[in-house]
Amino acid sequence: MILRKEPFRQFIFGETIISNDPLPQPEIEKMTLKARELTGSDEIPSQDEILAVFSRLSKAWADPMYEKRQEALECLSRNSELSGEFIKAILEEFSKIIDPGYLLAKIEGDLSSAAIQDDLVTHGKEEGIRLIARPAGLVLHVASGNVFLACIESLINGIITKNINFLKMSTDDRDFPVIFAESIREFDKSGVISRRLSVLWWRGGDDGTEDIFKRHMDRIIFWGGIEALKSWERNLGPSAVLIRHGHKISFGVISRCGLESAELPDLTDNIAIDIAMWEQKACNCPQMLFLEDEIHDIDVKRFIDSLSGSLERVNALFPPGRRSDDEYVEVLKARELARASAFVTGKPISVLGPKTFDWTIIFEEDPDRQGFEPSPLNRTIIIRRYASLKALAGLFKNYSLYMQTAGYCLADPEVREYAMKLSSIGITRLCPFGIMAIPTAGTPHDGSFALRDLTRFTVIEK
Repeated sequence: MILRKEPFRQFIFGETIISNDPLPQPEIEKMTLKARELTGSDEIPSQDEILAVFSRLSKAWADPMYEKRQEALECLSRNSELSGEFIKAILEEFSKIIDPGYLLAKIEGDLSSAAIQDDLVTHGKEEGIRLIARPAGLVLHVASGNVFLACIESLINGIITKNINFLKMSTDDRDFPVIFAESIREFDKSGVISRRLSVLWWRGGDDGTEDIFKRHMDRIIFWGGIEALKSWERNLGPSAVLIRHGHKISFGVISRCGLESAELPDLTDNIAIDIAMWEQKACNCPQMLFLEDEIHDIDVKRFIDSLSGSLERVNALFPPGRRSDDEYVEVLKARELARASAFVTGKPISVLGPKTFDWTIIFEEDPDRQGFEPSPLNRTIIIRRYASLKALAGLFKNYSLYMQTAGYCLADPEVREYAMKLSSIGITRLCPFGIMAIPTAGTPHDGSFALRDLTRFTVIEK
C-alpha cells in the first residue's frame, strides 16, 4: 500500500467526516464515553434487523456497477500493491461473505444456535438450564495492512454479535473500511448498525490515543505483527480482553498415497492458487511444501513440472501485484542462496521461475535438509522432503505459537493420523489445497470461535 499525504475520511456513529489529521484525544475520549452510554440506554438490535441490512447490502455488492463497489475497486487499485485482476476477483466474491445465509451459518457454527442471540435456549440435556448470548460491549478492531479484507470480516463479526464497534484503519488502507461503513449506512435507514459503528485512523504507536481505547474497551481484536502486539498488551484496562491475531505460518504436506490418488493438474492448480492468494502475505497461505520421502523421484519431477505450469496459468489470470525493490531483493537472495548452497555442498537444489520473479520454486532435494524456513513470499515456495509424520511434526516444535493452517494432499485413511499429530504441535486448521485462504463459515479461527470471543453468555437456571 502507498500512504497518501492528503485529507482522508473517517466514519463516526453514522456520519462521515473529512480529516487532515487523526481526531484529537479529547474527542476520542468523548466518543468512547458516548458508546458506553449506548450500551446501557440503547436497545440491542435484533438478529433479523441486522441480517435485513446485510441482505440489502449483499445484493448491492453483487452488482459490478454498484457505486461503492466501483469506488472500492478504484481506490484499492490505485493504492494497493495487489493486481487489479486480483482485486476484481476479491470484490466479486465479497457479496458472498456478507450474505445473510453465510452470516447465519457463522452464527450457528460459532454459537451453536442462531436463536441464542434473541431468546433463551436450552443448554445441553438439562431442560432447567438455558443460555442467552449478549454482546461483549465495546469492541475495537485493530487492522493490519497485509490483507484488506481481514479487518472487514472482523468488523462484521462485531456487528453480527450486536456490539458497538470501532475500527482502527491500517495506515496502508484508509479507504475501503470507510467505503464499507458508508455502504452500510446507505441500506441501514433506521441506523441499527451505522449509529453503533465508527471507523478511525491514527498512526500506530500513539500511546495517548491507544490508552483511551485500552481503558474503555471490552474487547480489542488485534491483527498485526509482534512489535505492534507488544504495545497493545501493555496497560490494558480492567474490562479489556485482548484477542490476539499476530503473525502466523502455514505450510502444505503431500504424502505418497495422497499424490497417487490425486489428479495431478488439479492438485497443482489448487496449490498455485493458495500460493498466489494475497501474494502469500495472508497467514493461511503456504510458505513451504513437504513431500514424503516415499514419493518416487520421477513422481516428484512430474509434480514440480506440473506446479510450474500451474503457477504460470495462475499468473496469467492474476498477475503479481506491485513489489518494492526490497521484495525483489529478498526473492533474488533466496534464489541465489539456494544456488550457492548447491554449489558448496554438492547437494542438488532446483531453482525454478521466470527472470521476472513472478513466481519461484526452490526444491531442496537433499533428504538431510531439514527444518522450517520462512519464504520471502511473493509467490515463492520452498519444497523439502520429510521422512515420517513424526519427523515432520518435529520440524515445528519451536514454532507452535506461530502455526496456523496445513494444506494437505493425503489419502482419506491418513487424514485423521495427520490431524492428530499436527494439531498437537500447534496447527489450528487442516484443509485440502485450494481453500487454504478461504475458511468455512462457522469454523474456528486461530483455534477459537471468533463470535464467542465477542459474546457474553448469561445462564438462566431453574
